[in-house]
Amino acid sequence: MPETLFHSQSGITLLGGGPVTPAQIMQAAQFAPDVVAADCGADWADASKNMLKAIIGDMDSLKGIERFSQAGVAVHRLTEQDSTDFEKCIYSTAAPITIGLGFVGGRVDHELAVLSTLVKYADRPVIVLGEQDCICACPPDIQLALPIGTRVSLMPLQPVRGRRSTGLHWPIDDLAFAPGAMIGTSNRSTARDIHIQLDGPGCLLILPASQLPAMVSALSTPAG
Repeated sequence: MPETLFHSQSGITLLGGGPVTPAQIMQAAQFAPDVVAADCGADWADASKNMLKAIIGDMDSLKGIERFSQAGVAVHRLTEQDSTDFEKCIYSTAAPITIGLGFVGGRVDHELAVLSTLVKYADRPVIVLGEQDCICACPPDIQLALPIGTRVSLMPLQPVRGRRSTGLHWPIDDLAFAPGAMIGTSNRSTARDIHIQLDGPGCLLILPASQLPAMVSALSTPAG
């Protein structure tokens, strides 16, 4: 098992190299106050004067590492090249919730790698927050509290079957989702309480970015 390099009792805001604003960091830090950076994502914390706890990655992009180590920031260089810096951060940290900023909206190959990592580590409560969306690996059983009419998308990255749903305009009962076949974009909520059940992991749940609090709450509260 990989070593846990940073353990948070409250939650991690993870900064990537893509565009990040101080307002986004403040929004995420309400739920995940410990700020960690993936390689050059540290520059966003530096620019916004946030308290940075650790930097994790292969350090092939971050310049001036000394300024962080001199400020007491833990710097963890992981030299293996079989994973992205985002994945390195996911497998080497532990937290009740992790919210990633600066990982979507840039290069498509980087973004696809991030989304693939969400499914690979589907047992971990990780959310990627972009300008328009918040994204997580959909648990096999999840309950959400959403305003009526909220966009709810399910994007399979591997075959997965819907068991049942309540509160969705288009039910997913017994639907076979798969890449290149059935996908679930632009469904919407018809009730405030949404319940989605799948036969296993492998699907992304995508909500509007404004629904970050609802996604955090759903991942933090076991369905029942």
